[in-house]
Amino acid sequence: MANHSHSGEIALLTTALIWGSGFIAVDYSLSCGFPPGLINMLRFLIGTVFLLPFVAKSLKKTSRAELITGIVAGFFFFCGFLFQAQGMTTIEVSSNALLTATNLLMVPFIAGVFFKEKIGIKVYIAVFICFLGMSILNWRDGGIHFRIGDILTLICALSFACHIAYLGHNAKDKDPMRLTFLQMFTVAAFASLYFVIVESDRIQITHFTNGMAAIVYLAAFPSALCLFLQTFGQRRTATSKSAILLSFESLFGAVFSVILGLEPLTVNLLIGGTIVLFSVIWLEWSSGKTDSPAKN
Repeated sequence: MANHSHSGEIALLTTALIWGSGFIAVDYSLSCGFPPGLINMLRFLIGTVFLLPFVAKSLKKTSRAELITGIVAGFFFFCGFLFQAQGMTTIEVSSNALLTATNLLMVPFIAGVFFKEKIGIKVYIAVFICFLGMSILNWRDGGIHFRIGDILTLICALSFACHIAYLGHNAKDKDPMRLTFLQMFTVAAFASLYFVIVESDRIQITHFTNGMAAIVYLAAFPSALCLFLQTFGQRRTATSKSAILLSFESLFGAVFSVILGLEPLTVNLLIGGTIVLFSVIWLEWSSGKTDSPAKN
């Protein structure tokens, strides 16, 4: 009997759990006056330094293909986290988390456009179901009201979808630790540039003493550790199963927000959030029936 390891699945579910807690840390950092660009600059600079001792000896082995993959994937990652933090400035943590999860519905379209993969009817059904859930989630005062934060978070979801599709297509033959480091370094570089150009005048309203603990947590866990776990997990797990496990990030984020008292558990959140999460899990689960099992 073949020996089957679940190390990839465990890594991805752990990633989703820690990512879920990251929504809370970002929200707290924003409340301490940290602008989105500064949050990403600090968390990824610290995360890069955190990873350096583990990868320093092997960096000289970095291939041109690994370098290109790391930079491109890192740029998509930077865009995702920037728009996610920008979106969270005007909407609730739970809405931000659940809308971020829609990135997994976008992956098939990106794979279809750039990697010529067929888009099945189930994708369109899942997107329709997801839109229904988002409509309930954003139903206020007798109508649907999409706020600027909702739009920014959907752009964040698109960026993360590009990251997942690109990484899933290009990471399988790359060293996970070096690829993680390259992505972290790329995000740190772009975030630093963004902060200097766009947000440097907001530094005086930042309460570093109160918010740095959350930044360090974001750097060590949702950034450095989770990027490695995601890269490690996706190399050992079928794409659809990876998407299902990573989608639980939104559930964990919403649950943490309600448990910690950051927002109430409303009917809209419960019903709309459940429908959004169901659309993601149903699509990936039904698509996964045709996936070849991953080699562990």
